[in-house]
Parts: sequence; structure tokens; C-alpha cells
Amino acid sequence: MRAGPRDRRLWWAATVALRAPSLGNSQPWCWVVGPSHLELHAVTERALPRWDPDGRGLVLSCGVSLHHAQVGLRACALEPVTTLLPDGPGSTPMARITGVPRHRGAEDLAAVLALLARRTDRRRLTGWPVPPGRLDRLVDEARSGGACALTVGSARSHWWARTLLGEARRTAPHRSRGSRPPEGRTTLRAGDPLVVLGGPRDDVDAWLVSGVALGRAWLRAQRDDLALVPLSEVVEVPGTRAALRRHVVEDRFEPHLLLRVGWRPIGRPPEPSPPRLPSTQVLRPVGRTGG
Repeated sequence: MRAGPRDRRLWWAATVALRAPSLGNSQPWCWVVGPSHLELHAVTERALPRWDPDGRGLVLSCGVSLHHAQVGLRACALEPVTTLLPDGPGSTPMARITGVPRHRGAEDLAAVLALLARRTDRRRLTGWPVPPGRLDRLVDEARSGGACALTVGSARSHWWARTLLGEARRTAPHRSRGSRPPEGRTTLRAGDPLVVLGGPRDDVDAWLVSGVALGRAWLRAQRDDLALVPLSEVVEVPGTRAALRRHVVEDRFEPHLLLRVGWRPIGRPPEPSPPRLPSTQVLRPVGRTGG
């Protein structure tokens, strides 16, 4: 059967979702396309237990992909009506999105073009200070979807964040000697802009909301010529995660991720797009059970 107009728009939005960044470029998702909806499924076979023992990074990655699908739908003149864990706790689909016809504006097209141009740059960020207004705008964007976020402002909190990151890198039992973490070895310096992203709980539901918030923050950063570098090690180790919550977040919420913010490198070619899995492994029509 030939696909109708909405079918094609759903398929296109799903392909935008496949461009999302993920922990270690694991791409731990599969998008199922129905006649009027999209479903996001986690693929646990692509989990990285050494770097992500609790599965937090896998769910955050799926949340970023969910955000990308939402942006893609709006660019196709469809408003994404999203239900997280639609079948309740333990739901097989992580999210279900129905596309409702809407007006498409220039802002919707600009947003999806920014996402398609985005690259995760692991090179050393420039040392120029980030204006507080831009950092506040990024944090506000992350909060707008229901997640918690704060800027690490005081010198004391910043020292704790740097110290705990170093401690996690030294003591993480799941990091074998000589292994390279997915986010590289970003070195933090005093004064580097840092943001903590999190939620009211440390569970799958909250992680998914934080993943969508991370996608929103990444889009805001791209449009403001900023770069984000996720630093997940500090939340992977229970002890450093608890200390981050106590000394940096001051028990206001559960930390899910630490982010380094800075200006994108200039005068150098952009990083190449990372390799992507074949579409047959990450995208399928409804009713098809195999990849």
C-alpha cells in the first residue's frame, strides 16, 4: 500500500530522531512507525554496562531521540502529542507520539535545520567566558519540559563538581584500565560553565524527561553557537552521585547528568558525523517484529 502524506511525514520525523547523539554513539533505540503515530523502543542489546551500569545513559539517549522526533514532526506541520511509558511502569514502548495537524512556522524549520547541523565536538572548547544570559537561556530551555537544571555557580560547588568527576574517573569499578569513556577525557578547569541536569526521582520515567530536556538544551546551545559535553561518569558511581546531590545540587533534585558548556571551536572544520546504524536496525513499520 502506498504511504499517504502523514505516513511520509512520520517516517521523515523518525529519521530526524535517528540523528540524536547517544552515549558512546550506541544508538540504543528503535522507532516503530504506525499509520498515525510513532513509538520509541529501547534496545537493551546496545547497552554499555561498563560505562552505564544502571541504564541511565541508555534512557537519557532515548529521551534525546524522542526530542528530535518531536522537532521533526513540528517541521512537518504536525504537533507531537507525546505519552511517556504509555503502557505504565515496565512499558515496552518508552514513548508514543501522535501527530496532530498544526500550522508550521519559520521557527519550526529553523529548529530542525539546527538539529541536522549539530555535531558533538569532543575537542577542547575555547576558554572564552559564556555570557550569563546565554547560560540562563540554556538552563531555562532544559527546565521548560519538566526537568530540573541548575548552573553550578559558586566556587565551592564548582570545586566539588570537578573533584567528584576526578574521583569517579579514578574509582569507577566498571572502567577497566586503559579504556576510554564515551565522552572522552574532558578536563575541567575552575570557571568552566557547568550545568547539572536531573529530576525529582532517579528512575526511568525521570530519566526520560531529562533526556528530552537534554535534547532541548542541545538545540538551544546549537542555535547560540555553544557546545555541550556530557560528563556522565560522576553519576555512574553511587558515592559520587550522592555527593553531587548533596554538595552541588544541595538535595534539590536527583542529578542525572553533568554538562560542560562552552563556545564551539572556531577556525576549524566541524567534526564529522559519527557512523549510524543501518535503518533496518533502528526503524521499522508497525507490525514488523524483527530488525
